[in-house]
Amino acid sequence: MMLMVGRPPAPTIEELVDRHYGAVYALSLRMLGGAADARDAAQETFLRAMKGLVTYDPSRPAAAWVLSIAANLIRDRFRRHKPEPIEADDAPVVLPPDARLVRDEDRDRVLAAVGSLPFDLRIVVAMAFTQDRETAEIADALGISVNAVRIRLFRALARLRESLREAP
Repeated sequence: MMLMVGRPPAPTIEELVDRHYGAVYALSLRMLGGAADARDAAQETFLRAMKGLVTYDPSRPAAAWVLSIAANLIRDRFRRHKPEPIEADDAPVVLPPDARLVRDEDRDRVLAAVGSLPFDLRIVVAMAFTQDRETAEIADALGISVNAVRIRLFRALARLRESLREAP
């Protein structure tokens, strides 16, 4: 039996796409609002991952690395133009804990409230509730501390509660 010395091998681009395309697409859809934009963002994410694969650190979780590439790409696109609100029929439905009891007819209000959040709050909500990511994984993907993730989630939920109280 031969022992490997050094770092484990980096995953192939095929492995990354197979394992993480769904998560990247769902995050892109939630943040950008349209299926075409989400597909473009997912494709660009994996193109960037392919180019950066030689610098990938295998000690870092691949999911967090790919999601960090996606988050940076989405942030760039978000800055260029604010996306249209996501249509309720296109949205994967996972609502924050405070909103899980919302009736079906209020779903559009909740999605609009999430869509109105600033990018830094909206992306942690999307990763935490749509993708069910742990705070440590979100922190790693976004390059922020776990405490910063918790603070952003707290602020986002407070804004959502306020927004939903004010809405007719």
